[in-house]
Amino acid sequence: MVPDSKAMNEVGLFGDPYSVCQPTTWKWRYAVDRLKTFFRKWDQ
Repeated sequence: MVPDSKAMNEVGLFGDPYSVCQPTTWKWRYAVDRLKTFFRKWDQ
């Protein structure tokens, strides 16, 4: 976890602390691409 001051919060991102999802549809593309900029080792 990170402090609230460093949390990501922007329009177009999906978030729900009570579910697990696999982003496979085109609707997820923005959120996945944006998160990859913060999690540099995403594909490793």
